[in-house]
Amino acid sequence: MDTDLDLNPKEARPGEVTFFEGVGDGKGGGNGGQKKEIRVRDIAAGDSATWVVTEDRGVWGWGTMRSSEGTTRFHPLTTLQSFPTPISSIPEPIIRIVAGCNHVLCLSQKGNVYTWGAGCEQGQLGRRVVERSRLSHVLTPRKIGLKSIADIGTGSDHSFAISSDGKVYAWGLNNFGQTGVVPSSKRNTIGGTKAGEDSACVMLPSLVEGLAGKKVVKITGGNKHSLALTETGEVYSWGMVDGFATGHRLADFTEGDERVVRDERGRPRILKVPTKIRGALEGKKVISVTAGGEHSLVVTSEGKAYGWGFNNSHQTGQRGDDDVEVPMLVDYKAVRGKRFVWAGAGGQFSLLGEEVLD
Repeated sequence: MDTDLDLNPKEARPGEVTFFEGVGDGKGGGNGGQKKEIRVRDIAAGDSATWVVTEDRGVWGWGTMRSSEGTTRFHPLTTLQSFPTPISSIPEPIIRIVAGCNHVLCLSQKGNVYTWGAGCEQGQLGRRVVERSRLSHVLTPRKIGLKSIADIGTGSDHSFAISSDGKVYAWGLNNFGQTGVVPSSKRNTIGGTKAGEDSACVMLPSLVEGLAGKKVVKITGGNKHSLALTETGEVYSWGMVDGFATGHRLADFTEGDERVVRDERGRPRILKVPTKIRGALEGKKVISVTAGGEHSLVVTSEGKAYGWGFNNSHQTGQRGDDDVEVPMLVDYKAVRGKRFVWAGAGGQFSLLGEEVLD
């Protein structure tokens, strides 16, 4: 190990998380009770907090969340939750959980969506905030106005829900068109209605019309871009294009293309409309998609991984540190002959899950 690196060994090495019986909802409970055996069904990580869904459909969390003003809070009564604590205020069984930088979504067994978090100024929670009790209101899980939801997803400051009939809804920060929503009224927005306006936000769940009829089964987002996977294995992307995270060749956006917002020099900047990624993915069936901060990866039914986007830390899986404009095969000696089934990504790193045969 390089001793010059300023790393805390407890942070740099995986370790088992201990669950304790204690007070729920992050009210300081944790390390004073009896240990509890927990089996995890789902897990999500934000910037500084972690959340799990247990086998008995409960939710636990630990860490903290940060508001745009810089203040940190896990619960109205707790700044930092050091040990896992049950979030007992959710009134129904939960089957799925996802997290943005500082907000959380969970999906109930009945298809309802609950949200909470310190980040709410850009509409990340998808619900109206009661100002007179703001802290308690945003940090307490509450159901939003969606029904019959089959799956959920998040980006850093935006969120998605897929209904059982295939409709896709989005809300949150939209300054780079990352929600894919073209708002139809001021009722659902603040700061502007168009992608490219610095403070553009979609405040309430709104239909992503560009994905209508696409039969989306998985949706996810990065900092300023998003990806959707269809039932037939096609991948659609939208959001900021000049960092290459969307996987489209900039030269393919011809002058006058109404899907694109251009900068002051006329260069493509934002892709407003979900658009199919072609190139190396053409004719292949994708089974897993993931969006990192400014990069993306997919895995195909053949077990191959492809990456593209910002590559300063080799997070696309490609050699060198040049940015990767379009999907390219991840082809190192260490991965040849392996069959992958899953891809995951963080801000500047990526993961691939290998198929394990008994």
